[in-house]
Amino acid sequence: MDFERVEGVEGVLIANQITNVDDTQEGLPKIVESFISFDDGRLWDPIAAPYVDSLGKPYPGCAAPSDGCSLHVHTMAEGRMHGNVFSSSSAPGLMVAVGNVGTSLRAYETCSTFLSTDGGVTWKEVQKKPHLFEFGDRGSIIVLVPDGELTDMLQ
Repeated sequence: MDFERVEGVEGVLIANQITNVDDTQEGLPKIVESFISFDDGRLWDPIAAPYVDSLGKPYPGCAAPSDGCSLHVHTMAEGRMHGNVFSSSSAPGLMVAVGNVGTSLRAYETCSTFLSTDGGVTWKEVQKKPHLFEFGDRGSIIVLVPDGELTDMLQ
């Protein structure tokens, strides 16, 4: 479906793939899954999901690796100005994305905000719900604000 290069980390790509193309021709909804490559797209793997959410609780239905759960993230292909995978060459290895842990990507409004500090190898849920984000001072400051809500607070 699409892919994005991770800024500041050579060779890392994130892609979303529609895994039920034949079904969509019959009017069924798309099933989208996210994958990551660390070698410029030669090999692709599911994005490793964190074991617990931002509250320290396991993700429902994803207690064991055999459950087939991974991290799925929203990307620019959806036409949204924000809420895509964000990285910056001024903050190598830092990535923020809106997505979910499970077997496929869910609607943006039902997702959480995730952070990777090692170029996408590991991820941590940092906020429930989608947030807009920005890096400051070469990644030493990460600003999050709830997406679609009025706020007077930065996190």
